Amino acid sequence: MGLAYIKEKRNQEAARELRWVIKNSQSKEYQRWAQAQLNRLRLRSTAKQVRKQPFSLVKTGVAYDSNALLIPDNKALSKRIKKGSALYSLDINVGYPLRLEKDFRVDALYIGEQRSHDHGARQVDFTSQGFALDVKKRKLIGERSFLLSSRYDFRANFLRSDLFSIVNRFFVSADTSFWKKTRTHFYGRLGILNYGPDGFNPDVTSRDGVREGVGITQYFYSPDFKSFFFIKGEGNFNQTRGDNFMRQGALARVGFHVPLKYFRKTVLDMSTGYDWGTYPDFISLSSLDLRDRIDNRLDAYAGVTHEWKKNVATRVFYRFINSENHNDFWDRKRHIAGMEMIFSF
Repeated sequence: MGLAYIKEKRNQEAARELRWVIKNSQSKEYQRWAQAQLNRLRLRSTAKQVRKQPFSLVKTGVAYDSNALLIPDNKALSKRIKKGSALYSLDINVGYPLRLEKDFRVDALYIGEQRSHDHGARQVDFTSQGFALDVKKRKLIGERSFLLSSRYDFRANFLRSDLFSIVNRFFVSADTSFWKKTRTHFYGRLGILNYGPDGFNPDVTSRDGVREGVGITQYFYSPDFKSFFFIKGEGNFNQTRGDNFMRQGALARVGFHVPLKYFRKTVLDMSTGYDWGTYPDFISLSSLDLRDRIDNRLDAYAGVTHEWKKNVATRVFYRFINSENHNDFWDRKRHIAGMEMIFSF
């Protein structure tokens, strides 16, 4: 009956019949066939054509940064006094769909980022300008629907007015659902970085090279899909020209997103991540500590977002970063707390 409705292009009746077979049939084969037809029907559904138009996302805010200069906790290693500073941020993403079809789209984007500090940390003021090309396609592979994505980013990064780095980044990902009320996100990333001057000994001090990573994020949703819990794992490594920046590592992160029960249009996001990495060819260029460098980084985040209108929201957030290492020079703690406004057009 479902197939007959499909031939008559009566999609709602067809979907109803296919769901009945999936729920009530005692034959696993019939259930599997009905699910495959339902997936194809969803891909072919006559959705309203979306008109091409520019879109944008703007975030701006101010925060308190307890250690913008990344001064070590060990006071004997630095004569600089650790003090907090104001951090002003602005992020702009403007895009336009070059192609916009039901199951396929290509977006071109401008990416701008600005980080400014008060007088105590102006030497780390950061600006980034770039563009991106983003491609998404929904495809049925076997009996399972996948959202396939690829993206290319180019960025020119500046410290104050000086060019700091040129970055080319590539991302690929695939999203699907293996179980009810879940989503699985597979991804891979590759970045090609060039920092300009290589230092006095490029074979040791150059940071130019490639950064790579592959990972998976698993989401679990509530029955109404308004809340979710996620767990993420990634393996990553850097292949750089200088041995001191060759890195092998992994990271893990867990978190959740949930609406606040007594506050309408307000959601809470919390997550905690741990990043571990080794530098197998690291050589100390000072007398501080000759032991191998090993990173242990804890990153905790909490944010509350309130939506005032469909395209205007306010977020209050707090972030704690605790970096530890066998060499005390990299040991430091950092607290960042503030508020930002979010606009979409």
